[in-house]
Amino acid sequence: MRTIWVGIVGVVLLLLAITLQVRREKEAGVAYPPIVMEWKDLNEAEWGPLGRVSEYRPHDACSMCFTLPNYDEYQIYEYAKSDRPDGAIIIPRSIPNPAPEVMEREGFDPERGGYYDEDGEWTWFIGRQGFGGPTDREKWSDDLPVSTIEMKRVQARYMDRIMSIAGVRSFGIGPHGFVVDLLAGYEKSRNIIPADLEGLPIQTNIMSGEARFLVSPDEARAPREDGPE
Repeated sequence: MRTIWVGIVGVVLLLLAITLQVRREKEAGVAYPPIVMEWKDLNEAEWGPLGRVSEYRPHDACSMCFTLPNYDEYQIYEYAKSDRPDGAIIIPRSIPNPAPEVMEREGFDPERGGYYDEDGEWTWFIGRQGFGGPTDREKWSDDLPVSTIEMKRVQARYMDRIMSIAGVRSFGIGPHGFVVDLLAGYEKSRNIIPADLEGLPIQTNIMSGEARFLVSPDEARAPREDGPE
């Protein structure tokens, strides 16, 4: 009996030591390691965030990109690894994937997925819908050296981890990097929020009163729908 109790106490002490180590790392602002994912990880599940995984059709836009022929055959999605319990976030991509009849129009550039309209404005297409403005392959802002989609991928990877910190009300993307809104009274959480995520800076703002949620990346960088149908 004594041996059993000694074993139980040993396990409890080990778990306590691990918990304290994790807490010390957070308080020290230890950077979170990147999360890597492959398509085979997706195939291990029968169901995904957008229905049956067997209906996902891989697309060559990226290693984890796919379309849904039975839903919207031209919209490209990306299955992004995250720290959520279900392990993933689906990111709708803002990149060209034109319908065949659009590609037959005069002046169409197949490499860029669009053409210049009568006013000289560049229009790229998802299916038959035209869009103006940048795709998500372009830089988020002049102050950041990475593309919009890379910002979204990093945000997806750490969304739940950042939002689980006491006092955090929103986690978005600003012109200079990530932005975390922290409620007044939770200033100590600044010591837990990392200074950057995978080399991309985080700015922490102390809020007061009602939460003012940041505009999401999709809203902030959504392409303008002004092309021909």
